[in-house]
Amino acid sequence: MGIRVTELTFLDQFASRYGIPVPRHIEGSAKRSELKKVLSEWGGKALVKPDVLTGKRAKAGSIVQVDNVPDAVRQAKRIAGSEINGNMPRTSYLVEIIPAAFEMFSAITYNSSFLKPSFTLSLKGGVDIEEAAEADKITIPVDIFR
Repeated sequence: MGIRVTELTFLDQFASRYGIPVPRHIEGSAKRSELKKVLSEWGGKALVKPDVLTGKRAKAGSIVQVDNVPDAVRQAKRIAGSEINGNMPRTSYLVEIIPAAFEMFSAITYNSSFLKPSFTLSLKGGVDIEEAAEADKITIPVDIFR
């Protein structure tokens, strides 16, 4: 069985190891004082996301924007305890909102065409990646031994 890495695990453990810049984030179970501090540092807004291995999280209503501590706590608890596409999150977390001119979709999956892991990128899609044309995506096989 292959390794399965959630977004929070990537943010916490892998990004810094490989020098990949990521938005600031904090687990949803953090103390209220810590949540208040990060919301203040992040301009008063954050996204609450589930730490779960499934797509269509936003469409399932499990990625929400919050702008105060009571909402952050309530949404973090709700999302951490909600089944999403048949899967239960390990936890929930808040992530800093980064203004961007575009949204990029990325995924690392096993690809049966290559018979190995692959990395898929698209500048179109994001939460609507299923509707993006194949010409708007690039999928690259990953050599796990290099």
